[in-house]
Amino acid sequence: MFGGVFAWMHASVLGTAFPPDLIGFGVSAVAMVLVTLLTQKINAPRPLTDIEGNPIDLVDRVSTFRSGKSYSS
Repeated sequence: MFGGVFAWMHASVLGTAFPPDLIGFGVSAVAMVLVTLLTQKINAPRPLTDIEGNPIDLVDRVSTFRSGKSYSS
């Protein structure tokens, strides 16, 4: 977040050809992807759970591609 705000502030002062909002968004998006990729081994994503903490089965659910069925022709 701070990278995007920092880039936005400097882009508005420098008067670049691109809008400062676009530059700030681009820096924030790149930083978010980099931090996600660098920390996925340290802090791995947890499975989706219900209210009791039991993992939710993602097979044959609406809007998921893990149906177990083959839709190829």
